[in-house]
Amino acid sequence: MQDLNVKQLVLVINAIAEEKNLPEEMVMDVMQQAIAAAWRRENSGRDQDVLAELKELRRVKKAYEQLKLEHDLLKKAIAFTSQRNATSSPSSRSKKATR
Repeated sequence: MQDLNVKQLVLVINAIAEEKNLPEEMVMDVMQQAIAAAWRRENSGRDQDVLAELKELRRVKKAYEQLKLEHDLLKKAIAFTSQRNATSSPSSRSKKATR
């Protein structure tokens, strides 16, 4: 069927319509539905692959967002700790040294 071109398809539709005494539009609609159904059957596995890829992509995105949040929290904790150590009083530093 891959070698069937548009001219041949029109000839087939005309022949079927004439043989069955049906309007060409009706035969064309039925042919379109049959071709679409065949395409869906042949490509249904691809849909499953795409759905699996999308599911994995959502999982990775969620994990990335979680890691980004953790990274931001760690940066804030480091900045807070660094600032706290830099502003601590000299007396508290001398007490730590004598302990």
